[in-house]
Amino acid sequence: MMTASPEPLTVLTAPPEGENTFPPLWAHGLSQVREHMAIQGWHASRVVVLVPYAQMMDAGRRAWAMQAPSGFTPRFESSRNWATLLQPFVPGSTDWSGDMARDSLIAASLLDRVAGRELDADLRATLVGRLV
Repeated sequence: MMTASPEPLTVLTAPPEGENTFPPLWAHGLSQVREHMAIQGWHASRVVVLVPYAQMMDAGRRAWAMQAPSGFTPRFESSRNWATLLQPFVPGSTDWSGDMARDSLIAASLLDRVAGRELDADLRATLVGRLV
């Protein structure tokens, strides 16, 4: 099981004016990650760099490889991928799951609780479709 560090998060800042490396935001941001790793004494193999979108993970790995062609690379994960790896979401009996069939049954169940059996069947089907 992985534990979170109690250390405060480091916020990346914009690159200095005139910095002309490709890509400049990656170069500057990853140099800040490298600096923070050195200060904390962390090895790159023990570091996770969170990016907002999964599409950015490969770009981050390539940018790291451009700066440090040899040695270990930190793990690049999107926040959603990493959260799933740490503790996967298991929907409860009334949670939305993203599975349309399951969520339709839950929506129908919720409507039955609120409106009872007096709800017209056509209106019920319409409302279930809108809830999902």
